[in-house]
Amino acid sequence: MTDAKEDHPILTKAKLVHIIKESEGAKEVELLESNIQALSSLGKNYSGDIIFCKLKAKVDGKNKDFDWAIKLPPIAAKERMPMHRECNVEKKEIIFYRELLPALEKLVEEKKANFRFSSWTSPYAEFNEDISKGSILVMKNLKTLGFRDAIDIKRGLDIYHAKLALEELAKFHALGHAYLNNYPGGVKEGLKKNEILTTDYSFVNQSELVKSAVDTVNETLFSGFAHLLDVVQEPGQDFVGALNRMHEKKNVFSFRKELYTAKEGEFNAICHGDTHLNNIMFRYEEKDGQLRPVQASWVDISITRYANPCGDLSYFLYTSTTPQLRRTHLNHLLEHYHSTLARCLGQLGKDPASYPFRYAII
Repeated sequence: MTDAKEDHPILTKAKLVHIIKESEGAKEVELLESNIQALSSLGKNYSGDIIFCKLKAKVDGKNKDFDWAIKLPPIAAKERMPMHRECNVEKKEIIFYRELLPALEKLVEEKKANFRFSSWTSPYAEFNEDISKGSILVMKNLKTLGFRDAIDIKRGLDIYHAKLALEELAKFHALGHAYLNNYPGGVKEGLKKNEILTTDYSFVNQSELVKSAVDTVNETLFSGFAHLLDVVQEPGQDFVGALNRMHEKKNVFSFRKELYTAKEGEFNAICHGDTHLNNIMFRYEEKDGQLRPVQASWVDISITRYANPCGDLSYFLYTSTTPQLRRTHLNHLLEHYHSTLARCLGQLGKDPASYPFRYAII
């Protein structure tokens, strides 16, 4: 075996053999080679550590290669784990890749829809009740398909990247809407059976741990908003004062809860919940001497909720694109998202007009 001299603390040789046996339905597995590399980057993988794992194994007498991205608990930041458990972060992502995604792919096939949501099912996952062990989620290594982070990601996404991201988001929302509306017994039964995926536990879980974490995040966000307004306001303007006065009348973060809470009679869907540019990867091809993005894939699907898609939409646009891009292209981007959503809804047998364009105007 040509690998590290000692086992990974979680992905031991025995554990890797077990994962291969389970994912392949194999009786005999001999691990021949393993190469394990941790991905650590500031600001990424808050909900877990990503391990890239390349393996060679003899599976029931036949040599086979495996190239996986494996998500593990955040070993270097174990203090996050209690909060993750309170909000079912691990369970959400495992259920998405192991249960919901196959169901969405089946729905596309049954409806003979002419599109595909760019995500790949998981061959293996396990959830451990012991919080010290966390969970294991084996995923396709998207780098083997040519995906990577956006080029010049710190500058924000340009219109080419933004349109691809919005296309995938529209597909996800159309599928999440159709899946629940097609559920045996109706939407309410679908929500009941998919409670973990469709519930925003930061709103409904009132434990002291969750409330304290949410308050801390809100305070940090408010300070950031105030600082940003202070930077951009012109002499004579008082944006910061206006924000403070509005916050005194009604907590501005209560608007977030209203935005992210499904309302009966409106268009609702299973939403990603964390749609910023660090959670999307792109595949590139060379065109006219330049690398251009041609495909996008959303990742880190671990805080899903059932809600109006405008929350996902606004969060993506205002965290992942520049003010200049929005000033110039916002209406075009919204129209692109909306037309993709309507097209996909129609192919899934749902009313393309069920989410009017005015709802997308944010």
